[in-house]
Amino acid sequence: HSFSPSSAFGRLSNEYYLQRLQTSEASAILVNMLTRLPSLSIQLSDQEMQVITRENNVLALGRSGTGKTTCAVLRMFSRERLFANASKGRPLLFDLRDSNCEATCNLHCLFVTASPVLCHEVDRYYKDLTDKTVKRRKPAEAPSSSNSSDPAHDPTHESTHEPGHEQHAFMDADLSADEKMDAKKAQKLHSLLHSDDSDFPMFLTIRKLLIMLDGTVPHPFFARDPDGRVLGMNEQCSWHNEGRGMLLLVNKKRISSEVVRELDIATLEDGIYNSDDDDDLEVERTIEHATVAEEAVESFEIDYEYFVDKIWPRLQRNARSTVLSPLTVWTEIVAYIKGSEASRALTEEEYLGRGRFGSLLDPSIRLTIYHMYLHYEHIKDQSNAYDQADLIYHIYNQMLDDDYHGAPIHYMCVDEVQDLTHACIELLMMVCEQPNGLFFSGDTCQTIAKGVGFRFCDLANLFRSKIEQRGLFEATWQLPVVQHLTVNFRSHGRLLDLSNSIVVLLQSLFPQTIDHLEREKGTTSGPVPLVFSSCPEDVFFLLLSSSNQDGDYDQPRTRVEFGANQVILVRDQQAKEKLPEILRHALCMTIYEAKGLEFDDVILYNFWQDSALDESTWQVIRKVYGDLENNVEAHNVCLRELGVGFQEEEEGEGKEDENAAPPQLEPMSMLDSMSGSHRIPPCSWFDPFRNALLCSELKHLYTACTRAKNRLFVYDSDATKREQIESYWSKCGLVEVVDLAPAQEAVQVESIADTLQNKLSRVLTRSTPAEWREQGLRMLRHGYYAQAEKCFEMSQDENLLRQTKAFRMADEAVQARIGYAAQKSFKESASRKKRPLQLEIKKYATAEQHYFNSMLESFAQAGVLFASCSLYAQAARCFFSARQWAQAAEMFMRCGKLSEAGFAYMEMSEYVKAAECFEQCGDLVRCVECHDKAHRYTDILRALKQQHALDLANISNSNNNNHNNIWNMNDKDSI
Repeated sequence: HSFSPSSAFGRLSNEYYLQRLQTSEASAILVNMLTRLPSLSIQLSDQEMQVITRENNVLALGRSGTGKTTCAVLRMFSRERLFANASKGRPLLFDLRDSNCEATCNLHCLFVTASPVLCHEVDRYYKDLTDKTVKRRKPAEAPSSSNSSDPAHDPTHESTHEPGHEQHAFMDADLSADEKMDAKKAQKLHSLLHSDDSDFPMFLTIRKLLIMLDGTVPHPFFARDPDGRVLGMNEQCSWHNEGRGMLLLVNKKRISSEVVRELDIATLEDGIYNSDDDDDLEVERTIEHATVAEEAVESFEIDYEYFVDKIWPRLQRNARSTVLSPLTVWTEIVAYIKGSEASRALTEEEYLGRGRFGSLLDPSIRLTIYHMYLHYEHIKDQSNAYDQADLIYHIYNQMLDDDYHGAPIHYMCVDEVQDLTHACIELLMMVCEQPNGLFFSGDTCQTIAKGVGFRFCDLANLFRSKIEQRGLFEATWQLPVVQHLTVNFRSHGRLLDLSNSIVVLLQSLFPQTIDHLEREKGTTSGPVPLVFSSCPEDVFFLLLSSSNQDGDYDQPRTRVEFGANQVILVRDQQAKEKLPEILRHALCMTIYEAKGLEFDDVILYNFWQDSALDESTWQVIRKVYGDLENNVEAHNVCLRELGVGFQEEEEGEGKEDENAAPPQLEPMSMLDSMSGSHRIPPCSWFDPFRNALLCSELKHLYTACTRAKNRLFVYDSDATKREQIESYWSKCGLVEVVDLAPAQEAVQVESIADTLQNKLSRVLTRSTPAEWREQGLRMLRHGYYAQAEKCFEMSQDENLLRQTKAFRMADEAVQARIGYAAQKSFKESASRKKRPLQLEIKKYATAEQHYFNSMLESFAQAGVLFASCSLYAQAARCFFSARQWAQAAEMFMRCGKLSEAGFAYMEMSEYVKAAECFEQCGDLVRCVECHDKAHRYTDILRALKQQHALDLANISNSNNNNHNNIWNMNDKDSI
């Protein structure tokens, strides 16, 4: 922040007041009171209490299910309540938006996360917590009958909050909050510039927060209307999805002249990054001198899915290396090249020097990726597109020049911080007014967000840079206190042992990519995970079928009956498409989609078969196990030789007779000794740079295994790749290996099934229609439409099934609209070349027309489905986007949206009907405009007279009210 004596005084005064008010002792008293309220049923471990009540900045590290999100919510809630109790509702903090510090405000808290669903559910839980503790609980309003079949107004789906532990508290939130959000508040949340006390606490996704921060800078990234709303985001008539869709930018995003100068065609053709496509890599020198257009241009955000589908094929055909995967390249671009600094991308020299946070890849591979990055920027510029890093750069640099002028943020909780880049975190730190009002939580074992490479210890670098840059009279930044959460409330002990074994591998092979945590402990026990070994695919399916068809093993099966809380996890979308027909109807998700979700039973299917790594890379696991096994056999020698990596034993402990025989340890004792209080020794023989993809594979495997709450089944048809991890788990006593090689007949399968009856206890369970419906609503809430459709098919809920199909069709239409805009930009870019090729222009024009037709068709189909469900507002927006103006106008009229109906009539040149709509909703300007286009001048005069009379009546009523208020005041004085 720029220096100002008044603002510096206000900031320091606020810091002193908050630190004096919100001590750890006061927080502990308040939280203990909450745990004693029967209506909340909050139960906290000692570790959670420490996280919640700790003063200053805190970094909570914990694996899935350890209560990180619960700690974040209760920590924020306790600070809000302590301030409210002390202030008695008075704004006691200086509002730094006032340069003279004459304005005041209340405490402003902000919760930020990358997941829209988690953000929404935390918001609901916080409001529920407030209602039960602060004010009298209001009875829930009954939904209107017209929306009784809408999942957004579902009367049978009740919130089943279980406060106290992370996912239990938030996973079953009602779907209705987005639809029921107050319209005025929703419209106001387009910028932090004019936000007031009533808007806090805020619960925002990182994308929504960036858009609101953009609204506070002098020259926004996005084009906005006079009220500051982003053009294209809050369209009244067209279908729009916040997560995807077209927005308008003020300036056309293009490659900077510095990047253009680095993009040397000769370098790209020298064998490191070979090009046979001159058209793709041609960079016009006129770009260097091009002026940026001031008018708004249509644009869209490039995410990983778009990168893989549209950009990666163009990059791949020019790269000689076949080792690189699209995920690796995207992660290097987003996390390291563009994500290491908040103000700019790294230069080639900086990136090859491994940047600030260090890529794992070999320098020669990084050089190839950097040239891919330059090509990616060129394609992005041709598409009139942007990525999140472009938005962060713009906001950060604007704030460096002109400071932050939005509503002050005193406390900020950043959940699942491992899903954010360092550039994004640096921007968040800039926005938070109080340097010691930050709370971070997350799990580096779950760093599978596309384009994020993260380790929590690197946060210290950001804080140290803030401390070094501290100016005179500025508040002092303090390094966050690291708090570990190791008690897991989601999974039982046997599943935790399995996930801990993967952590051991990560700590041994890739110690620089994972934070060291003590071994997780479960509160319950459960069934041992099963690995199906030497099992033909058809035999595996037959066993699954036999587990839930009451002994009828000879009956042919065309499908396997899965339960609503059972899921098949696969690697990616391509693997999902290759799923056998017998499993097609089951609930199937990619590992990335399942992140943040939990299921009773998980079947991990063909994880190794679809792996890009070869057998030799997976074989390193065997050697790692051998090293750890040797350490167990000579435990004392290991501690002495690797003392640098281990914490010191307390005095008097850990001392044994050197002549004593080595202890006989159980298989799990190896993991106990190596992943308890001691650090795992790194493998000196292993090169993490040449095997960086294995790190990503292990983190995906960890995430998959931690999605299960009860049972985990592992099946893979590639025995050679799976054998390494299977042997590792088996020797550690972590899994039960089921060998089905002898089973070739139904009778043999029956015999095996009977033998494993106690262990399998029916692999697959049958669910009731209500359970399928509940799971379908959860999938719909997360935007997983294909999975939701399967659930509603099983629950036989036709109305919800049609709604889900409508949402899926609308989503496909949005993707088609993005493709249409990209092809249109490519065509225009090709036309501007010095030597335009007509064949190339025709290719882009054909693709543009294809996407355009697909967009219109999908929107029209979605509109029909929404209308059949009586969701007229959604149907109207889809018809409007499909350019079916008559249907759109009819739907808008049905749901009472007269202004939107007027716009639809205007598109049809039905100006008389449009004028009537605008007149009824009080839009005099557009009413007059439509009458003018219809040449109905007498109606213009009539409308003006009516408006004049209405204005006079309003003035008269206002004067009467003021007069009555004066008399009332006099009456009170006389009394």
